[in-house]
Amino acid sequence: MNFGGIKDLEDLSDFLGFSSQNLYYLVDISDGLYSAVKIPKKQPGKFRTIFIPVPELRGVQKQILRSILQQIPSHKNAVAYKRGLSVVDAAKKLCGPNYLLKMDVKDFFPSIAVERVFSLFKRIGFNNVVSHVLTKLTTYKGGLVQGAPTSPAISNLVCDGLDEVLTRLADSWSMRYMRYSDDMFFFKDKGFKHRHFSLRVSRILKGAGFRTNRGKTRYYQAGQPRHTLGLLTHGRKVALPRKTRKNYRAAFYKASKDVAWARKNQDVLAGMSEWYRAIYGKDDRFLEYSAVLKNIKSLRIHSPYLI
Repeated sequence: MNFGGIKDLEDLSDFLGFSSQNLYYLVDISDGLYSAVKIPKKQPGKFRTIFIPVPELRGVQKQILRSILQQIPSHKNAVAYKRGLSVVDAAKKLCGPNYLLKMDVKDFFPSIAVERVFSLFKRIGFNNVVSHVLTKLTTYKGGLVQGAPTSPAISNLVCDGLDEVLTRLADSWSMRYMRYSDDMFFFKDKGFKHRHFSLRVSRILKGAGFRTNRGKTRYYQAGQPRHTLGLLTHGRKVALPRKTRKNYRAAFYKASKDVAWARKNQDVLAGMSEWYRAIYGKDDRFLEYSAVLKNIKSLRIHSPYLI
């Protein structure tokens, strides 16, 4: 898509469907339009901080995503945040008796500074003025943040060159490469010198302005149980970890017996059911979960808490 006709704030405002005064206001105070939210990590007591833009800015970012960023294809091996491709689809690519090296990029989004975002918009075809405005509308305090709807697509496009270099490196070792956000996977059907290879990757990352999170580097031999992207991928098909399946069964059993608890946790149960369906399809277990959800409002049990 050719964006060369968008030459100033007025043109950009017309293109995105917002008033120029509105965009000017958002650009002028962009660093004051986010709220920090802490989300619990899997490790007890640890949190991840994300920054949520106010609704007005978020609406503009969503339009930038639809009208600009999603019009530009990212690398074929960057599989996160793409329309029509879920995390389950990505995990399926890792399934089978492969030897797999998983590496993690440290502080992925904050490592993508405003200069790189500005350069991206220039590469897409915008002039300096419009690139500056778009950069201000999509970054916070010097870089990308987790929480802005534009950050994932920008990160994929910024990493296009890195993904190509890593793809060529993997090809030279007769292996495959895939990146899901900050998680990188290298895999093949034979064992390989993973320590030497990971050093090569770390040097490439450093040259691209990133750092390896060495504490999260993992090498799995073929058939060795492994959790990747929240799923088990060492078999022929993706699967939920045993503990997760057990927790799901326990939750739906409780929901079938305690209507007050079921009503209180209905949204959580619905999310569990949909995630299960995405992995296993509409099997007997899913139909059981669906029946519980449908009957939550009509369940009648003996409970001293019900009136």
